[in-house]
Amino acid sequence: MKSIVESDKLSRMESINKIEAAYRTLQKQGQNILKLYAANPVECGFKFPPEILKSAYLKYFDQPHYTPDPKGLLKARQAISHYYEERKFLVSPANTLITAGTSESFFYLFKLLCQPGDSVLAPIPSYPLFESIAGLADIKLEPYELNAQDNWQADIHSIRENLHPKIKAIVLISPHNPTGSVISAEKLAEITFLANQHGIPIICDEVFSEFIFNHQPYPRIAQITSPNLCFTLNGLSKLFALPAFKLGWITVTGQKNLVDPAMDQLEHMADTFLTCHTAIQESLPELFEKGKDFLGEYKREITTRAKLTTDILDTCPFLDFVRPAGGFYLSFTYQKPDLPDEEFVISLMKQKNIFIHPGYFFDFTEDNYGVISFLHPPEILQTAFHQIIDFIESH
Repeated sequence: MKSIVESDKLSRMESINKIEAAYRTLQKQGQNILKLYAANPVECGFKFPPEILKSAYLKYFDQPHYTPDPKGLLKARQAISHYYEERKFLVSPANTLITAGTSESFFYLFKLLCQPGDSVLAPIPSYPLFESIAGLADIKLEPYELNAQDNWQADIHSIRENLHPKIKAIVLISPHNPTGSVISAEKLAEITFLANQHGIPIICDEVFSEFIFNHQPYPRIAQITSPNLCFTLNGLSKLFALPAFKLGWITVTGQKNLVDPAMDQLEHMADTFLTCHTAIQESLPELFEKGKDFLGEYKREITTRAKLTTDILDTCPFLDFVRPAGGFYLSFTYQKPDLPDEEFVISLMKQKNIFIHPGYFFDFTEDNYGVISFLHPPEILQTAFHQIIDFIESH
């Protein structure tokens, strides 16, 4: 039998790195390592009420059926539309596409908007998964910078300077992973102007949009500006702490002559795969309706944990960070020890049994960055952050 030959797209994906190798070695030695970059709210104690889940999900099995709609079941799309309507954002169910999560949403959009070899503008620093999705879609990500001196806001000059004919979309992530920045209304207006001027759409990843810490309404680009064509992405994974349900969506807004053909093509792509489970789609209206109390408490607890994190880290004179405005993450710089990101992370793991992510995972343009999340319970966060401070101050 011939050996399997990997696709070029797969061979570009990185193999195990030194940090992961160190983690596995410590695990084999019996060490209990705390992953302080946790992204899964379920693993950190956030549990959507099981009685609501059972009620919503199991009803399907009383009368199972399968009459798929490539856009997603109408009742599920109507529930998404109602969710936005409650937030004063009008989205038509007809212009909503249900997917099996935000990663699939990005893949569909990259294939929709780009030919092989085309590019989209995406922020740096940024979540490394986007590179993998872009590689599989056979396109390129080209960076625009976020400005640490401006609370990690999008650098409009950087966007303007990097626009060229091969750029087919601008990606926004707000709140941003991993800096926690929320793009201001003023920046959104400037980005919209540039996108419309160059005739390219905007893709906005809003999976953390419920988790805003300044008690202000979330500035949603498709709501407060007028992009000619805008794709808004969200899903249940972060919104309701339901990553296992694998349900996301794309809403398409803008000029009708652009929205309609985009929806037609997205529907055609989705019809090829029909990836989202019917029972989960059936459950969506009830999850939205009965999950409001959970969402409110979930948001309050994330806000509490974010404040605890910044209050503790503020006590260390050798750490510097921008307070996150939303999301689950915080990025910091350290003045000592004088170690590159990778060595800092490995040393911290070996000495304190705490695993954080190095800045280079997210393409920070400077060294000495670390990335943490504040999803863990407060008592775990307190202990971990004091351990990090002790590690830094002891060098």
